[in-house]
Amino acid sequence: MLKVTIEEQKGKKCGMEKFVSLKNVSKIYQMGEVKIRAVDGIDFDIAKGEFVVIVGPSGAGKTTVLNILGGMDTATTGQVLVDGKDIAKYTQKQLTGYRRDDIGFVFQFYNLVQNLTALENVELASQISKDPLDEKMVLLGTFFLFLPYEVASVGIACILLQAFSRHKLVKAIKNQTGAIFLYSFIGLEFVVSLLYSNWNGLGNTCLFVLIGLYGAYYRKSIKKNSFEVMCDLIVILSVFAAIYGLYQFNQISIANGRTFLEFHIFNSPTRRITSTFMNANIYAMIIDFVCVICMYRFVKNDNILCKIGYFMVALFNFFVLYLTGSRTALLPFVVIFPIFLYCVRWKKLFITSIVFELCVCGLVFLKPTLIPRISDMSTFASRIKIWKTAFLCISMYPFFGWGPQTYKKFYPLVNGHKAPHAHNIYIDSILSYGIIGTIILLAYIFVLNKEIFVSNTRKENPALFGMMMCFIAIVLIYGLLDCTLNIVATGTLCFIILNSACMYKEK
Repeated sequence: MLKVTIEEQKGKKCGMEKFVSLKNVSKIYQMGEVKIRAVDGIDFDIAKGEFVVIVGPSGAGKTTVLNILGGMDTATTGQVLVDGKDIAKYTQKQLTGYRRDDIGFVFQFYNLVQNLTALENVELASQISKDPLDEKMVLLGTFFLFLPYEVASVGIACILLQAFSRHKLVKAIKNQTGAIFLYSFIGLEFVVSLLYSNWNGLGNTCLFVLIGLYGAYYRKSIKKNSFEVMCDLIVILSVFAAIYGLYQFNQISIANGRTFLEFHIFNSPTRRITSTFMNANIYAMIIDFVCVICMYRFVKNDNILCKIGYFMVALFNFFVLYLTGSRTALLPFVVIFPIFLYCVRWKKLFITSIVFELCVCGLVFLKPTLIPRISDMSTFASRIKIWKTAFLCISMYPFFGWGPQTYKKFYPLVNGHKAPHAHNIYIDSILSYGIIGTIILLAYIFVLNKEIFVSNTRKENPALFGMMMCFIAIVLIYGLLDCTLNIVATGTLCFIILNSACMYKEK
């Protein structure tokens, strides 16, 4: 005989509202002409906070009752009320949602995923999205980043519009880390750009809005499993971008009377490969990011063939990086390997990487021609002229600047050196946003980086923590000589990776 025993939890009181009610529940199995009553007229109630034990001899119907309550089976007759809803009347689709979102079930034979830890098996259910469309949109947005920036911008905007139409965006913004600083900064730059009729800056501010909103949507939608898929998608797309880059290099070589195998890199920006990106330096920064993502997936994947694949993709991208002629993009490689290896606690390889890079630096010192375009140092001289022009503007408008892309608007007014920006992310920030705007921006950066360190990312996924640290290092080093982050591809990719710590925040 089946017996239901209800024991109150410590500290709980009687008279609590019913949460689970089984009323005259029966389950009949048909075996040919024979009917088997596994459960016959069960009645019991469970209040919130109560601990329930179902006991009885083998064959009494314990498992059947639990399967019915857990949505694994359906009752032949009776009501099964859970939080006021009769799950006995649920369709198969409704039962699937019920099992996914509302029930935790430990089977007699536990059926764990073998390559996951006990904790990861428990977390697996929470990673299954209630709305898989969001995860698909994130992957689509990742695909857009590898298209020309006009297409990428429109594509990201369309994703945000569908999110807004489904009432997903406002809530996402409210839960965004540092939202008050981010959108205060964007609002300030919008007003300043309008005040000074800085239409390029206004367009750039719209880009900030796009990246900021997409970051909020990304935080709401991303799950640990879909994050890994996104990283693999970036790796795959980088291969196609690199192949297109090689095609460009071949066309440029032929047009200038050279062969592909000469590997001659021209100084002119119009004669350097950009792939699907607007500028060779922008593409080079993308490659830096991709190489770090390859390192991350190399560590996270246990399959030896996959590890070889990630290594080969990183090597292929590095070769194309060399062909871009971006000298600045080579600098981060001095630090990203040691940083990543230190974060994943590979101490021996960490020491080895430092020794190896010291040897490489020594080789470059002895033979500088290993660095592309090293013979042409005129670009560095021009950067000094640009910085002087930028400091002149900063002294004139120190508090709010003229909005994004101030340098482009300002240099003709003072007959300064022609350039699209100040070619230094630190100088350009103070120039464009002023002291006030820069302080607000730094406040947001501080809050975002604080989330990375206070979350459980470093403990639960040290490889992801290492990737984030490498991304920060790339931005800081690259920013010494260029401003390549104010583009939809580089800005969005960096932004979403640094926002991925949200997956490891304590609930």
